Amino acid sequence: MSTVLGNFGANLFQNIEQIQKIWFEKFGNEFQDSWKDPHTAIKNVVSLARKTLAENKGFNIHNCHLTLLMRDPITDRLVLVYSTNEKLNPGNDRIPAIYFSEAGKESNFDNNTKKCYYKLHDRLSSSDSDRCGEMARKERGLTGWVAVTGTSLIINSSKHADYSARTFLEDARIDEQCQNFGEPFWGCRISEFPRKRDDNAWSLRYMAVPIKSIINPVKTIGVLRFVAPLSIPELTQIDLFFLEEVANVIAALNNIEGVKIIINRTEEFEKEKMIFEATGDFSRFLCFMSRSLRSYISSLYICLKKNDNIKILRLFDAYGITGKTGELRNTGKIQDYHSTSGGLTYRLLSEPDPKVYDAVVTAPGWAGLNTILFYRSALENLGVPVDESNLREIVSRYGIKLMGCGLKEDSNNNPIGVLKVEFPVTFDDSKHYDRDDKDFFIKCAKILTNEVVNYKRFIEDNLLERRVDPSDFIKYLLQIQRYKLLEPSQDFHRFWVAAAEYAVQHKTELEEATYDLTANYEITALNSAWDEIKKIQPKEPNAWLILFIDKVIDALFHILPYLYKISQ
Repeated sequence: MSTVLGNFGANLFQNIEQIQKIWFEKFGNEFQDSWKDPHTAIKNVVSLARKTLAENKGFNIHNCHLTLLMRDPITDRLVLVYSTNEKLNPGNDRIPAIYFSEAGKESNFDNNTKKCYYKLHDRLSSSDSDRCGEMARKERGLTGWVAVTGTSLIINSSKHADYSARTFLEDARIDEQCQNFGEPFWGCRISEFPRKRDDNAWSLRYMAVPIKSIINPVKTIGVLRFVAPLSIPELTQIDLFFLEEVANVIAALNNIEGVKIIINRTEEFEKEKMIFEATGDFSRFLCFMSRSLRSYISSLYICLKKNDNIKILRLFDAYGITGKTGELRNTGKIQDYHSTSGGLTYRLLSEPDPKVYDAVVTAPGWAGLNTILFYRSALENLGVPVDESNLREIVSRYGIKLMGCGLKEDSNNNPIGVLKVEFPVTFDDSKHYDRDDKDFFIKCAKILTNEVVNYKRFIEDNLLERRVDPSDFIKYLLQIQRYKLLEPSQDFHRFWVAAAEYAVQHKTELEEATYDLTANYEITALNSAWDEIKKIQPKEPNAWLILFIDKVIDALFHILPYLYKISQ
């Protein structure tokens, strides 16, 4: 940095040093709680940077605005996440049309997410000509151009029509990027200042700098832009350098959340492990695993013998998909995997170590089974409308990353299931699912494997020939009902017969075990499972426990014979 500054002379160096001193004096007071709340810290940084620029230039702070935009991890959009013009901030669906181009608010505002955005025409573009075409240049605008090229811009021109590469300071980087994305174009898409009829009403002092990823500095994860009327003094390289320093601070703050997750997940793992082993709550543990690996979706499968000749791979539970597993299976919306149907998930059954695919659609064996259930919710939360007709095309374009492996029983190395995590939440994901992530994934897999082995034995072994603890019988039976793992059909006829006979033979022990489970432990999964079987809503709090136990026992001895009868 000193080499660059040397070109501007010692006087300039003193000026920028003074600006930085003022900035860090103010910023230091706001930075103490950034580890606890990095999102608020980022907003404070943006607000303070705006104030510092205004004071340094000697004009009223209300005559300028600073806006932070971040690249979405999946879509080809640059999304506005915070602006000192509060009318533009996310969540506000009543932004006046005068802040958008004549093309209309609908071109740059997502009604589902309530966020302003630029279309980047970058990673989802079908060709080089599409990236450089006139439509792409207009829709990404100057701000989007900074996002896709990672190159800073500063403009002081007073003529709206002259906003093109010809108005920029000569810069070899700009010339090179123009070859890849065309010349930057003032698209007038979103402005912090209202649009007026005068053609030059949006001719503003403008500078924008890229926010580079801390994880992968080659990637641009966002843009910080400053705009002000032409009445303020011209923007200089000093202002641009200052804004670039602010962008570096924002990049560091933006990375805090990911760092916190990685640092804390080892400690949280022990806590979640204890809860899972006590409750058998797969949903909670899969949610924890997804958050720890910064991903939208995680899923667990169990390998079952449908009969003596056929094995199936069935979804046990999942986090982040559209709907609850049990309900989806009840309505026939979830397909099983088996050797004849194929599919990437079934292939993972034979993978002993975590396997990473940069894009599921290009992974060997991917057949698109259950795709609508897995990706619709995550994509729609990102503002991408999907349906049955276009989902496969969307998944093909977006290249969703995935990590998964087969689960095996230690004693005989038999395959017992599959564990997957997919759909990273970060844009700079070149290191996503790296060695550290794989090690953590393996730890989670071991815990889940132990429990899946117990379920597999419970379902496939003869309950009447081996001693089954009554508490385990209730726990596993209720989870099977909750997740609808087994239909009461001929395929699993033997299991339901054995379960019904076991219940009759161990009525007293089951009553005692049910009381112990509900009275001495808070087993959420158990309670919610029975609640699905028999809706219980007692109004008397004091009588709740006794009534609940009575209903559970009653349901237990009514549902098993019923399942036994319809499986004949």
